[in-house]
Amino acid sequence: MGAMEVPTPAAMNAYSQWLKLEGLVYMTVFFVVYYVKIGLAWHDAGQPFVISDIKFHPYWNMITIPWYGVLGLCLFCASYAPAKSKLLLSWAMWGANFAHGVVATSAVLNGMDDSVIGTTRKDRGVVLVPATAPHYVGPSILGDIPAEMFGLYQYDKLFAAVPLWFTLFAINLYFAYKVFGSALLPWDLIATPAKPMGGYSTWLKLEGLVYMTVFFVVYYVKIGLAWHDAGTPFVISDIKFHPYWNMITIPWYGVLGLCLFCASYDPAGNKLLLSYTMWGANFCHGVVATSSVFNAPASIAPHYVGPSLLGDIPAEMWGLYQYDKVVAVGLWFSLFAVNIVFARSYFGSILLPWEVISGKGKVSPPASDRSDASDKPLVGKPKGKR
Repeated sequence: MGAMEVPTPAAMNAYSQWLKLEGLVYMTVFFVVYYVKIGLAWHDAGQPFVISDIKFHPYWNMITIPWYGVLGLCLFCASYAPAKSKLLLSWAMWGANFAHGVVATSAVLNGMDDSVIGTTRKDRGVVLVPATAPHYVGPSILGDIPAEMFGLYQYDKLFAAVPLWFTLFAINLYFAYKVFGSALLPWDLIATPAKPMGGYSTWLKLEGLVYMTVFFVVYYVKIGLAWHDAGTPFVISDIKFHPYWNMITIPWYGVLGLCLFCASYDPAGNKLLLSYTMWGANFCHGVVATSSVFNAPASIAPHYVGPSLLGDIPAEMWGLYQYDKVVAVGLWFSLFAVNIVFARSYFGSILLPWEVISGKGKVSPPASDRSDASDKPLVGKPKGKR
């Protein structure tokens, strides 16, 4: 069975039920991970399984709310029409699951970097703990949580985060083959023949290319974008990686960019992916970033302070420590605004996930943007014709 063939009702029903369950899990992940903490957090989020001891991190908030929270809502909506949501399902499987698992595995094995703090321990003297991604060490209901195990500082992720992402990937891959006979690789889902929508398709290609290069750009620019001390801005030889930022820039924006580029060949057939991008990756990301500007302390999310080619970068400005993130905030809301304009112009809708599934809005571009005068809209009359 090919990727475009109609699946059996029984297989599709099972897939739909799974997507509902997966979606509900993702929608609650923010609350679950900040309660469990151990094995999931790449920062000291506080004592595991203790609600009164929680330390929030901007990166983790961005991952758990815009990324997984909004994705969960979109997957729940996709469960009512999986065959019409393939690129979203592709991104969820290859980006949110597989690529996330790969980056997490790499972070476990490479948890040490040049940015470390020394802590004294009687049995081994000085233990180097990554300043960018320390985890909780101390008593818990599971017993004393050590700093290291198996010679790895990030060992706890081997028991939860890493197997979780690969298990979810395996389940989604199973359903993709069972239902569609395909691994749903993004490039396999490009519409043939293409059904471009003029300026909207061009914009999606551009946005996709930007997202695919964001990992390299942000680790070079750093200032105004990084919620950790990533090194001297605009200096390639001074880069300090952070697991959270790698997860955001590679699985989230990198793979999402690839999917958006593929969606540009048929925007009307991939509206749920466009909805997720607009409301999750843009709007909700901007809201969480704005909140973090006012609430993220230096102890959790320190930024670079010192000389740069922009001049001396101060610790604070306007009474805010995270003042430089006005760049990030402005970027996400600007992207959201552009995507809203295109969605309204081409679909007559702001593409709320539940509206996409209900079929609200027109599905043809403005007549002035059509390359084929015979292209008939499915709703309403073409402009300029009576």
